[in-house]
Amino acid sequence: MPALHVDPLLHGRGLGRRLLDAALDDLRYAGCRSAWLTVLSVNRAAIAFYEHLGWTADGLPFWERMDGLDELPLVELVRYRLAL
Repeated sequence: MPALHVDPLLHGRGLGRRLLDAALDDLRYAGCRSAWLTVLSVNRAAIAFYEHLGWTADGLPFWERMDGLDELPLVELVRYRLAL
């Protein structure tokens, strides 16, 4: 699954917002009316970032293996949605 990450040393410069805005623009151009993403439930900085931009959690957390690999441990994720 695709992921967007900004080096923590570059946080606070608007790079994450510009990456996300570009991805959302592409979805709008493709005719999508909503978007969703998942975030690690312990990643409070990312959760605050998404919520600040209007994303809302749409249900209970769920557990998934990172990259779908059986040898990796389960991690808790939360799904967020945004109307486009």
